[in-house]
Amino acid sequence: MIIRLLPNGPFEHLFILMRLLPNRQGGLPKGRPEVEWNSPIEVVRDNLATFANLRGG
Repeated sequence: MIIRLLPNGPFEHLFILMRLLPNRQGGLPKGRPEVEWNSPIEVVRDNLATFANLRGG
């Protein structure tokens, strides 16, 4: 929890100087990546369709 309270900027600069991070223009990621989630019903429907195709139904 304490790590989340520390600012990214100084640590990013330090890690670039230590060559732990590449020197890139964008810096550290600013947010969460967008992830597409399938609804549980779609997952079950897909699994049932797979089993139906395997059994020949």
